[in-house]
Amino acid sequence: MGKTRKIKGTKSQLEYKETEFKWHVKPVKCLNQKQKEFVRSIREKEITICSGPSGSGKTYVALWEALRLLEKKQFD
Repeated sequence: MGKTRKIKGTKSQLEYKETEFKWHVKPVKCLNQKQKEFVRSIREKEITICSGPSGSGKTYVALWEALRLLEKKQFD
């Protein structure tokens, strides 16, 4: 886990925990061509806007790609 430091407060002691996150993103397979285009756009463009019906995987694919970029330290 992370390191723990004690910080004195005015009325009581507060505990501050520093955590170190280790990312491990499992691969996700795009289900259709539109999702593949969405991932490609996220990787290639600075800003990507996506719209579509509920349940089409917009949020899921975007978050998966964001975590992948964080894991590879291509984004902070």
